[in-house]
Amino acid sequence: MVEENGVNKNLKLNLTDSDKSDISTCMSMFQNSMSELSLGKMKVKYDIVETQTPIKFVSHDEENGYYVSGNDIRNVLDQYIEQGKYDHVFIAFRFGNMNQSSQNLVNDWIGLGYMDYRNIGFSNIRLPDSDYDYVYKYDSRINIFPEEVLVHEFLHTLERNAQEYGEERPALHDNEKYGYKMQNLTGLRDWYRDYMNKNITTQSGKIGLPSDIFTKKPAKTTDFSYSHELRVFTEPQNIIEELNGVWHKIRDLFSIIKNNKMIKEQRLNETIET
Repeated sequence: MVEENGVNKNLKLNLTDSDKSDISTCMSMFQNSMSELSLGKMKVKYDIVETQTPIKFVSHDEENGYYVSGNDIRNVLDQYIEQGKYDHVFIAFRFGNMNQSSQNLVNDWIGLGYMDYRNIGFSNIRLPDSDYDYVYKYDSRINIFPEEVLVHEFLHTLERNAQEYGEERPALHDNEKYGYKMQNLTGLRDWYRDYMNKNITTQSGKIGLPSDIFTKKPAKTTDFSYSHELRVFTEPQNIIEELNGVWHKIRDLFSIIKNNKMIKEQRLNETIET
């Protein structure tokens, strides 16, 4: 349920079989990537839980729109989270589809993080509105790093933990400041690798996440000394976005053709009646 112009609005959206398959594949690739990118410093184990319990309420942020906080789904999370077993939770969901616009719900983000729930990292993973979107689909010609949003949001938790422990580290979103740009096929993979291995070159030496952050549990909520704002990850600025743009243009073109046809038929009927 969301609020629009002061009125509560119910949205009925479900993950498709394709969505579930994409997330399952991305989680497996995320597991491999975290080990590879950290040069073996991090080993990921995970569980995937599909729940039929609907999300009845969502939170809202003026900058990012609607999102799902841990408290919004605590009745579901608390059934599965064992204290000390998990370091992070990803919640994957849809906020719209091709027939039901999500423009009023989100501001073009696919990942939202830097949050915590019961002292563990918590991130939103938003499924695209279109089944023609390749952001979570592996394709050797288009996207060989579909797990990027998972890597990105998990690193926000490590970034946050490092800050809470007083460790020096660059901001995860400052890649361009250090000369790292989004690449076709691989996104910011090089940046994540150097970020995780303290291998970002600066005039004063190498910087990145401290190696001991991989072995530390998240700081306790009562120990937090900083206020944290939500950090978003938008869809990669590469060929995926270009393809999506082409698809939307094609869809709009068919819509225009359909509308013109309806107008012509209406005018023809008016002429016949006259």
